[in-house]
Amino acid sequence: TKENYIIAVCGYEGNEAVITIPTEVEGYNINYIMGFRLFSDTVETIKIPKEITYIRDDYDGDPNIGLSRNKSYFKFNKTTNFKEIIVDSENEKFMSKDGVLFSKSGYTLYFYPPKKLGTEYMVPSTVGTIETGALWYLIYLKSLTIPQSVRYICEYSISESLEKFIIETQRAELT
Repeated sequence: TKENYIIAVCGYEGNEAVITIPTEVEGYNINYIMGFRLFSDTVETIKIPKEITYIRDDYDGDPNIGLSRNKSYFKFNKTTNFKEIIVDSENEKFMSKDGVLFSKSGYTLYFYPPKKLGTEYMVPSTVGTIETGALWYLIYLKSLTIPQSVRYICEYSISESLEKFIIETQRAELT
């Protein structure tokens, strides 16, 4: 039966500037994004609908865990034009603020798009965890400030290409 299947969106290849993650394909409901690969230089915006409840780096057999902590959630080529993520305001698990992907509560920063405009970014004070790959491949961002609220900075979460990096906390745990 259709209820026994996990259907996930795993990538996009095409020429659109704005794409919306589908929520249904051939009668099957989709509420997962797993190891999303962006094979397009034209996509600037990815829209995540309210039905998407899990975003994972790659499928590991247990969708009930939520997000895993070992890889970036969005993969793309280095000529990408990916500037923003927009999450439907009715989504119960995720939100976007200024084009950046967060957990609905704002506690976890999941992804900062590589070509997001702006040279400076202050992580919001609601953030307690910066996930793996969240701020890894950055084209325009040169200065990053991390507030005292951040307690966990996961491995490979922040780009080495930053010119200025300020951590306003003494208690962050690198994982």
